[in-house]
Amino acid sequence: MRKSLICVVSGLFLSGLSTLNLQAEPAQLTLSGRAGDAEAAAAGEVFIPLWLPEKGCLYAVPRLERSGEQETQGSLGVGYRHLLGKSLLLGGNLFYDSQWTKNNNRFDQVGGGVEALSRWVDIRANYYLPESGPKYVDSMSLSRQEVRGGVQSQSYAGETTEYSEPYAVGNEFRQDSFTIREQWQVTERWQRETTTTRFFDRYEEPMQGWDAELGVRLPLPEAWGQYRIFGGLYDFQGDGVESIRGVQGRFEARVLSALTLDAIVFEDDELYGTDWYAGFRVTVPLDFARLASGKNPFAGAFERRPDDLRSRLFDPVLRSRMVIQETDWIEDASKTVVEVKNTSDTDVQHAVTTNTVPHTIMSDVTFVDDEGSSNGVGTAEAPYETIQEGVDHAFGQGNVYVQSGSYDGDVVIRNSVSLYGRGSDVHALDGRRPAGARPQFSGSMYASNVMSIALQGIDFIGAESVATFLDVQTLELSDNRFSGQFGSTVLAVTFNSVSEAHLQVIGNRFENSGNIFITVDTPGQVNGVVSQNVFSNQVNSGAIRMDVVSGTSDFDISDNRMSGTLFSGLDIQTFNSAQLTVDIRNNTLQQTGQMGLPAIRMRAFDSSSLTFALRNNQIRQSGAEGISPYFFGSSQGVGLLESNVIEASNPGLRAVTFETSHLQLQLLNNVSQQGYVLTRQNLGSVFLVQGPLSSNQGTFQLNNVTILP
Repeated sequence: MRKSLICVVSGLFLSGLSTLNLQAEPAQLTLSGRAGDAEAAAAGEVFIPLWLPEKGCLYAVPRLERSGEQETQGSLGVGYRHLLGKSLLLGGNLFYDSQWTKNNNRFDQVGGGVEALSRWVDIRANYYLPESGPKYVDSMSLSRQEVRGGVQSQSYAGETTEYSEPYAVGNEFRQDSFTIREQWQVTERWQRETTTTRFFDRYEEPMQGWDAELGVRLPLPEAWGQYRIFGGLYDFQGDGVESIRGVQGRFEARVLSALTLDAIVFEDDELYGTDWYAGFRVTVPLDFARLASGKNPFAGAFERRPDDLRSRLFDPVLRSRMVIQETDWIEDASKTVVEVKNTSDTDVQHAVTTNTVPHTIMSDVTFVDDEGSSNGVGTAEAPYETIQEGVDHAFGQGNVYVQSGSYDGDVVIRNSVSLYGRGSDVHALDGRRPAGARPQFSGSMYASNVMSIALQGIDFIGAESVATFLDVQTLELSDNRFSGQFGSTVLAVTFNSVSEAHLQVIGNRFENSGNIFITVDTPGQVNGVVSQNVFSNQVNSGAIRMDVVSGTSDFDISDNRMSGTLFSGLDIQTFNSAQLTVDIRNNTLQQTGQMGLPAIRMRAFDSSSLTFALRNNQIRQSGAEGISPYFFGSSQGVGLLESNVIEASNPGLRAVTFETSHLQLQLLNNVSQQGYVLTRQNLGSVFLVQGPLSSNQGTFQLNNVTILP
């Protein structure tokens, strides 16, 4: 649009110049100046008639203005004025303005105006439409620093307890506890310095708006000149600046034909930075034809002009200059910079205190060491030489501790004693045991009619090393090892005359040795646990044998591992009127009964009672049946087989009732590769089978048995 307008105006201007010699009126040159509070400016313009019909004038006006603030505005406009009779002149114009500001920005706008002039009243209105948007002026930054800091102090305390190795002193085992208390005082000083820098830009923006004025001529003598007063309104708006609205007043005095004085006041100074201007205009003819012929182009400049409307066809066009306002500072948040500087200083004070307390973890200990002297007294510093001396001189709680070494000779235990080999549990506070090799015993051990015996941590080695216990009311054997015995029995436990007895055989190892042989022949009650023992390479024996001849017994046989036995891994027999309840669970039997015997063999004779439960046992490669309960005479039996796995045993289960015996057997969730054979051998016996049998894997061979619903 801007380029098109310039081309049109330029064409009209050049056309006017080319026809000046045909016109009746020369161009009018106007030089003007003004001053106010903030600035002064000078301007020059040429009013060029382009076409002069009888009652009108088509004109072009180039104009240039320069202010004291180094701002320049150039304008180029065209317009037309027309006389209506002798009393009214109407006109319209279109201008293109460009202004170069002191900030080296250029703004362009299009303006249009209308006017109605008469001898006594003048009306003008102009509209201004910028083509340019806001343009950068300058920037600034503001920095704000915030400093925060503090001191924080905290105390921490921790307590740990450590223990020494157990050690022997006199007739005691002791262990020291070390209570370590640590205290920390942590003081932290910190400072955070935050610097926030914000950036602001300022712009200048041309404003869109309008102004209008209404003026009247003062009725003064014509000889005094022409004087007019005007009142007007203005309204300008912009995107980034506040709107400017107000009223204005103007006074104009044409004191000479070529000289006009004027003054204008505004409602405030928001429009141009001043609320008043005073200035002058000098308008003279500019006759290019006379100039071309070498004559004075300004001839007639000060001749009196006719006081009629036609002469006003050539008056200067009155417009406001471009209104440009600077915006407020506008923050550019994208440029904000926040710098954080953290500094800290930590002071740590650490204090440690240790409190040592000796503890007696085992008292009344008689010490034995094969390297002791014949003058030993059983203390840690002067131990006895032999185990027999130790058990004979046991006192108080009856603790005997045997140091590493080799011991032979037979040992007879006559009183209650707890016999510990080196490395045994001495009830240390942290569970540790004294380090060192276990004592090796190659003799035999015997005890009869003793209240209580505990045997732990002894290695029984050699053909003669067996242990026999008769009528020991409370017998505990744990963590012992038996190896190298060629007899069928290496550990014999017999109950003949006690009213009540308790047996525990837990966590022992038997390798290439004899079995455990438990005999109950007492009218009393015997309770026993045989658990977590390991039997291997038992080439001359089985693993566990139990004969219950009389009385009432209750045994738990669990978590044992048996492999490579000549006889049955577990062999249980009841006689007479004895009563036995046995829970057999979680045992593993591998290649047991290699002499052609069952892995687990159970026999009930006479009028005895055998109640058994076999659960979660693993049986593989037995010499005959995996499990074999046989009932003879008038014996009674109740059995449960649940979740056992039997492989490579033929058959997996063989149960038989003879004579007048009675057996009720329940089978649940078992697996047997070679199946199950259940037989009522004699019609006088009773064999009741309870299932559901379908829960088991393997085939059933049922011979004269009764299936319960």
